[in-house]
Amino acid sequence: MTRERQISDESRERALESGVLVLDIPVIHKGYIELLKNHSDGSIRTLYLIGEDVIEVLGVPKEIRAVDPETVRDLLQGLFLPFNVEILHLNQAGKLPRIGLFTGRDEVSRRMRERFFPNAQVTQETTFLRWDTSNVTVDRQGQSETETNDQFHIRMMKLAREEAELSSDGWRQVGVVIVKDGVILPRAHNTPFPTENAPYIDGNPRDHIKAGELGFLSGTAHGEQLAISKIAKMKDVSSEGADLYLTSFPCHACASDMGEAGIARCFFAGGNAYLNVEETLKAAGIKTIFVRED
Repeated sequence: MTRERQISDESRERALESGVLVLDIPVIHKGYIELLKNHSDGSIRTLYLIGEDVIEVLGVPKEIRAVDPETVRDLLQGLFLPFNVEILHLNQAGKLPRIGLFTGRDEVSRRMRERFFPNAQVTQETTFLRWDTSNVTVDRQGQSETETNDQFHIRMMKLAREEAELSSDGWRQVGVVIVKDGVILPRAHNTPFPTENAPYIDGNPRDHIKAGELGFLSGTAHGEQLAISKIAKMKDVSSEGADLYLTSFPCHACASDMGEAGIARCFFAGGNAYLNVEETLKAAGIKTIFVRED
């Protein structure tokens, strides 16, 4: 056995005992602190902060307000974390263990996984801050024409919920899956622009507006809009007659977009109805179906 193979095997054994956490931390906030505290149980032995040279190779736009990894490392060391904190540079990125690997659920981490360890055993964890949805002003629940507890529809709604977890919008996370003839087409979630950190950098107007009011004031593109636009870019694929699975009842603008896109059925799992959205869906011939997941 060569020394290189021996080192690799030893690294794999250590990874089984305790893993490696790889994060991009442009700014330290409670979401990151809570994640690090959750891993203070010995589940990881090293936290790697993604270096600026890696981020540059990944093609991620440089955020001039982001704190450099070296400063973040120095600040985190003051927390007396029970694991090492190191900078992951380009020449090390491809040498990470393929098991016991933890990353964030953000754009930088996604590109990192695809580029350097596409076949690794990876656990993705959310670092974005979340508001308790019970704190959001509620209104009349969206009404459905019928209900279903069919396992296929429950499975599609589960995929939509997983997609919603990718959203960095602290006010609301919405996931969308479009299915046609039993084939899953695009998935999407409500997404801030120009970057997923925009709500934390520039502020989110929805934090100060009651639900259902001033719907045009939003820092994110809605998941339904993004999913439909993805289909428009696909070759020989049409949204006409497709089913749309949505974690929350659509807003008026998205209901209109769904009608124009030819969506046949809207499956949803909750949420409130505002303005004349139900009438808009009905006028477009879109059947609304509530997915009873229990």
